[in-house]
Amino acid sequence: MRRKVLLWRRQFSWRILKLFDQLLDPTFQPRDAIFKPTDKGLETLIIRAPFLAAQLQLYKTALKSLGCSLFGAHCSVSATAHSLHAASPHCTSRTSCRDVLHSHVTPERGSAVRSVTLLVPSPADPQRLDRFVVANVSELSRRQVKGLINAGKVKVQGRLERRAGRHLKPGETVSVEYRPSWSGQALPAALRVVHQGQGWLAIDKPSGVASHDSGDHELPSITALLDADSDPERRELRPIHRLDRSTSGLLLLAAGTHRAELSALFAQRSISKEYLAVVHPAPKKAAGKIDGPTIEGKPCSLSWQLLRTSQDGSRAELLVRPDQGRWHQVRIQLSAAGHPLIGDMEHGHPVPGGAPRLALHAQRLSCDRFDISCPPPPSWEDLLEPSTNTAEALSRATSSQQTAADSSRRQDSGNTLSTQSNRLPSLRISRASARILAAGHPWLIQDRWTGDLSGLQQGQPIRLFDEKDRFVATALADPERELCAWVLSRRPAEEPSPELWVQRAAAAIERRSELLNDPGCNALRLIHGAADGFPGLSIDLWGELLVATLRSPALRTMATAAYQGLRNQLGERPLLERDHFTDLRTTKRSNARLTQRWIDPPTTELPSSWWVQEAELSYLVSPLQGLSSGLYPDQRSNRALLSALLKQNPGGQVANLFSHTGAFSVACAAAGAERVWSIDLSRPWSEVARRNLQQNQISEQDHPVITASAHAWLESHTEPLAGIILDPPSRSSGARRDGGWSSRKDYKEMIRLAATRLRPGGWMLCCSNLKGVRNRWLQEQIQTGITAAGRAVIQRRNAPPSPDFPTLKGFPEGRSFQASLVWLDE
Repeated sequence: MRRKVLLWRRQFSWRILKLFDQLLDPTFQPRDAIFKPTDKGLETLIIRAPFLAAQLQLYKTALKSLGCSLFGAHCSVSATAHSLHAASPHCTSRTSCRDVLHSHVTPERGSAVRSVTLLVPSPADPQRLDRFVVANVSELSRRQVKGLINAGKVKVQGRLERRAGRHLKPGETVSVEYRPSWSGQALPAALRVVHQGQGWLAIDKPSGVASHDSGDHELPSITALLDADSDPERRELRPIHRLDRSTSGLLLLAAGTHRAELSALFAQRSISKEYLAVVHPAPKKAAGKIDGPTIEGKPCSLSWQLLRTSQDGSRAELLVRPDQGRWHQVRIQLSAAGHPLIGDMEHGHPVPGGAPRLALHAQRLSCDRFDISCPPPPSWEDLLEPSTNTAEALSRATSSQQTAADSSRRQDSGNTLSTQSNRLPSLRISRASARILAAGHPWLIQDRWTGDLSGLQQGQPIRLFDEKDRFVATALADPERELCAWVLSRRPAEEPSPELWVQRAAAAIERRSELLNDPGCNALRLIHGAADGFPGLSIDLWGELLVATLRSPALRTMATAAYQGLRNQLGERPLLERDHFTDLRTTKRSNARLTQRWIDPPTTELPSSWWVQEAELSYLVSPLQGLSSGLYPDQRSNRALLSALLKQNPGGQVANLFSHTGAFSVACAAAGAERVWSIDLSRPWSEVARRNLQQNQISEQDHPVITASAHAWLESHTEPLAGIILDPPSRSSGARRDGGWSSRKDYKEMIRLAATRLRPGGWMLCCSNLKGVRNRWLQEQIQTGITAAGRAVIQRRNAPPSPDFPTLKGFPEGRSFQASLVWLDE
């Protein structure tokens, strides 16, 4: 039985696919249908294999997208032939399903197949095959294009292409075969009358509507609309001249003797015509005249005048005055002159972004009897200044015609955009990238599915869309780097602007108002990158000096607005900007330093280092010297945590390993620790630690500073310790015993060794700034090391960064460090 069902399914699929080929054949006649009276028909197949109903529904949807109907437009396919038959509004008790199929899938004989060959421009925008066809063949919707691709009527480089999502490359050719009647464009409800004369009218013909009836009733035309008019006088009107179906603008209609009079004026060339046209590329001259080529052996000429150009200078709007009225004259002559019309696939070529229609509008008709003008439609501006990816716009327009339920779901998704947001360039990103950005990550890394970046400028606001045309985020483009976009907002209606960044800077200052109002603290972070809405930008306060660090030149405009926001909140202060575009650890020069400049220079020369305050303690900092200023404000909360712990339980010895400038040592000694050992291999930093102790009136004799390897010191130290602070760098050169260090390799061993030196009930603060590790990496290192030492954790406490270093969900790279405070068994 299973074998028979599979055979039926294979035959059924083959028959439907065969029907596709017949539908696309211009010579197809009803008598040629493959479903003949002698066949078993669909009833038997569906009754004996009910699961085929779902497959039939799939083909029904595809056929409908091609402008055909299967069992009627409102048929709902069920598992039995009886329900199929009953669902069709065209069936009767004596009508078989085969008869219904014959009567509704046959296209009109007047619908000739049209073939279009498109050359993919550079950049390839849109890059997906289906969106590219939609953007450049305005007659087809995206659903219809997918139906054509499934039917094998779309070729790339001469070969059939079945993947709608195939990424195109500049220079490739795309061939499409379709019937114009499949466009499904309905007649307009009414025509706009521009001028009314005695026995004649001037109307504004919309693009996509033919002037005269072509013999195919499925193609909308002005004559068809006039024939359906309820006014008998209107039904007598007929077009006097022709406008291409894709051209919009003035069209004269007349009846009776007036028709002959106006026709004579056109024949005598007494009526002058003016067109608006948008061309690509833009001409370099302000005006010109074109003679030739001949059309059907007859001479042609026209004059043109440049009205305006697009912002990027690639497109231009022209005022065109043809001297004759030949077939496609304006289109042919401008194309021959090297300036084809936007959207003209017959005489021109695709442009990046495509076009929703032909960029030609009949603006004016004038003679001795009348002078009539008709402005272009509002969508005309999008032809000169493309608002966004045209395929995306067309896709949204097609989607707006779906059911009310679909419309409601789209509105609930929050993807409604303002007009200005729509004018931003768009960039297609992969499904994986969209998922990462939606989770909260603030920047985009290029991958093989990222759209074409060549047309974007550094720092240009763009909109990111996923593979299904869903809005993901607004970002700043950085096309010259692997990190190619910095996310600004995930709200479609939130537009990037200096005002927005000034507001965000004010909000960041408000969140830190408690710290700023604390007289005992003047070293903190005012803006912490993406967590404060400024990806790639951090601004620190060191006493009276502001130091900004930029991660990319694409962020300068955003940073400038942020600086103004800080001035509004804090007043005028010296401001130093530093470029951190590369990791200095990867450079071969030992003396490599970051490029920096004064944005707001100080009124007097600043010293190389000065004292800042934290919890009424003083620390020496050198913000002008580089990234390491001598104090890590992100550990402020943990210094306060240990101070509170030692004030509750004073006494005992504490080892501050990798002590740097001894900030933890100063805090612990001031809180009541009996002795604090500061261990660091760097002599310059050890000297700063001694100065910090001295400035806070802490005796170095009681709290020694030792220049040594942390590992070597722990091995040699035998006295039990009440607490140990482990805040190492991610790595340093050399062997472990000589001070070399790698957090990935050595952290577990360091914790094991430290655990053997802790007294019962002692505590250990473990920190790590290692990037690219999972969230529980540090906890695993702690557990493994302590277990290896034969100890156990009896209490654990999370030790996050200070509140002025907030953590952004979905962005682990932005976390300053991982830290945990643990107490060991007694």
